[in-house]
Amino acid sequence: VGPIQVGAELPGLTAQTPQLRSNLLAMSDPIRSPREFGLVQKSPSSPFVSRTHRGDLLQVTVCRVRGLKKSALLQRDPKVFVRLVFNDDEKPPETVAVRDTKWDQTFSFKVVDLDTDMLVVQVFHLSRLPTKIAPIFIGMVRLKPKSFIKSQQSYNKKWYVLKDPLRSPESEARSTKRVGTNADTQPAQGTVQRTSSKGPALELLVQYVSQDSIDLSRRAQEKMQRTLTEIWSRPFLKLPVYKDLPRLANNISIGKLPSRTVLFAPSETEIKLSRTAISKLTIRQLARALIECRKIPVHDSRVALAELERDLNRHVLDEGGDAGEQLKNFFESSTVFDHNGRLAAILRCIHQEMIFPVVYRFREAFYEPLPYKDVRGSWKISVNFVKDGSVLVTHQKREQAHSHKEEDYFEFQWELLMHFVSDLDSFVGKAVIVDYGFGPNTSTACKELVERHFKPFLHPKVLFRQRFTTEFEGITK
Repeated sequence: VGPIQVGAELPGLTAQTPQLRSNLLAMSDPIRSPREFGLVQKSPSSPFVSRTHRGDLLQVTVCRVRGLKKSALLQRDPKVFVRLVFNDDEKPPETVAVRDTKWDQTFSFKVVDLDTDMLVVQVFHLSRLPTKIAPIFIGMVRLKPKSFIKSQQSYNKKWYVLKDPLRSPESEARSTKRVGTNADTQPAQGTVQRTSSKGPALELLVQYVSQDSIDLSRRAQEKMQRTLTEIWSRPFLKLPVYKDLPRLANNISIGKLPSRTVLFAPSETEIKLSRTAISKLTIRQLARALIECRKIPVHDSRVALAELERDLNRHVLDEGGDAGEQLKNFFESSTVFDHNGRLAAILRCIHQEMIFPVVYRFREAFYEPLPYKDVRGSWKISVNFVKDGSVLVTHQKREQAHSHKEEDYFEFQWELLMHFVSDLDSFVGKAVIVDYGFGPNTSTACKELVERHFKPFLHPKVLFRQRFTTEFEGITK
């Protein structure tokens, strides 16, 4: 969910719920008084001066809510609004809304003034009343971005108790105690029953990202992109495709996105084929996928496939031999294989040198404090044809701690994403860590060190989620 204009139609509200939309819009009116959210009013005689920090960002991840007991009158999940409020009458607050059931979303806000900016997170429940759906205010959290500067290199994932500024602490405590101690008490219509003496709470992950770190990351990304492009753009016969394709073909899959349809993945029988046979099969399947997904005319596709099959059979033998030399002869002598064509554009990505810039970037970033090594047999390559005509080539590898000490053990999985435009003549490369995990005896210090150094590379969709519970079992340290 991207930023929305304050007072505009909010996500998830349809014409069928005009009363709900009206109520929520009323709650989202522009903030006229910063004092309402605990801000200090600027002096009327002094103009507003923005002490901007050159594009520093406040990244907020809304994780989950606890301490609420579900009622038949309430929808399954609350509605959450995240705002960065500025002490400026002419600058409305930036506002985003968290969709129902869509937790672990991350939003970025540009900090304007560290002394007066305020992060405000409001939580509402949607109650199904007999004649309408009405929002019920649960509570809010107010945080100052300034408090997160010193800890910008670490995680700040915490639970924050939701408070209602219109209710006194004494009445809040009495209400919570009354609901929590009487087991026979039923919540009144349209109320929220609290299950904890501390009341409902919201888990947030707040990170302050300085402009310096943003610039450093951008320069590293630009350098990696230049190196990837230089390697990919070399003359085809000077790339080690013919050497590396035979040993990588067993781990290459072809599919479609976003349907995730698998067009080709070597079966157990095909994996046992000779390197020359599996290389021929991979090239053939890539050509067929290009024809199918790029909608090449049937007559042209049949002719192209027949000529490609003929040249493959002529230069690459199924019974074995030096697979690298045979593939080299095919690439040099084939009359149908175009070194600058679309099939060649994909094959240019399938060799060892293509991942060197990513390996170098990770080693430069955190190998010294966190030595690691490859997990044998973990290198996988996928070629996906996207519905919009683009192509996504993904290299995936796993790494694990080099140390044999249990308290120092960690593991992670990274990907190189190469997203080609429809003509396959250029791409955008990105290196991300898509998962990480620890052993049962990993020390807290090691975990904190890993999380601090992995933070700039974590994929946003899997940020702060650790799914490696069984996948790494059996790996030899």
